[in-house]
Amino acid sequence: MGLQGKVREVFLEAHRDLLSPDFWRRMQARHAAREVLDIFPYRQDRRLRKWGQA
Repeated sequence: MGLQGKVREVFLEAHRDLLSPDFWRRMQARHAAREVLDIFPYRQDRRLRKWGQA
């Protein structure tokens, strides 16, 4: 993976599931079912909003 030290620890705390075969099998099944996944780089409360939206 190439990450070392504290960066690796933090990544694994947040995203350890990405390294499991079960995760990727589920993703393959969803892809095979033609499911479209919405993947956002930010949580809802951190995303930009349209002008005037709270």
